Amino acid sequence: MALLSKSVKQSKEGTQFIYENGIPATIPIEAKLSRDDINTIIALVESSFTKGISAGRKQKAQEFREFLEE
Repeated sequence: MALLSKSVKQSKEGTQFIYENGIPATIPIEAKLSRDDINTIIALVESSFTKGISAGRKQKAQEFREFLEE
C-alpha cells in the first residue's frame, strides 16, 4: 500500500486524498479542510501505517520464535 501523497485534489466536490502512486485513496470529502487539517490527516495515516508495519513485524517475530521453540 502506498502512503498518501502530500498533494491532494481539491474541487467543488471537496478534498480527495491520493496515494503516492496517483490512485485516489478517498472519495471527495465535503468538509472544508485547511492545509493544516490536510497535513494532520496525512501525518496520522502515515503514523498509523508505520506503527501497523512495526506491530506486524513484532508479531511475526514472536510467532517465529514460538515456532522454533516447539
